Amino acid sequence: MMRKAHTITVSVFCREHEDEHRIKEGLLFLLGMDEATLKKEGCVFHRVRAKGFEERGIIILSATLDKARHINRFLARLCSLLSPAQRRIVLMEAKSRLDDDLFFYLRFDKPTLISEKKLRFIDGGNCYHIKMSIAAFPKRRDVALDVVKSLFSEDLNTDRGE
Repeated sequence: MMRKAHTITVSVFCREHEDEHRIKEGLLFLLGMDEATLKKEGCVFHRVRAKGFEERGIIILSATLDKARHINRFLARLCSLLSPAQRRIVLMEAKSRLDDDLFFYLRFDKPTLISEKKLRFIDGGNCYHIKMSIAAFPKRRDVALDVVKSLFSEDLNTDRGE
C-alpha cells in the first residue's frame, strides 16, 4: 500500500470537570491500540497541562503516528468506523478540510465517541481532532486531494448499508 500520510496526530482536550480516564479511553479506541501497545510500538503519546479559556486548567492528550504500519492501520480503522454516508461527506468536504500545507483535518464529537464508541462529525468545540500530513508526490494540493479521495473512497462501492 502506498503511503498516504507522513504523520497523523490525534488530540483531545480534557477540562477540569471531565473524566480524564474515559477521554483517554476514547483516544485509544480511536487509535485502535491500548496504551501498552502504543508504548511498545514507539508511538509518541503526550499528556500536557495547559491553560484554557478563562485561565481554567486543561489537559491535552495526544498521540502521533509516524511509522507507515501504524498510519496504514489507523487509516484502515478510521475508514471502517465511518459509515459509507460519512465517507461520502468527507469526500464532499475534502477541499475545505485540506489546508495549503497539505494537512487534512477531521473532528469527531467527544461525548458521542466516549459514550457510544461512534464517530459523529463536528466542526469545532468539544472534539477529538485528527490532523494528517498528507503524503503527496509531487507536493501539490491537487495531488493531496487525490490521495484523500482515494483513501476515503476505497471499497465505498462494495459497502452495504448506511
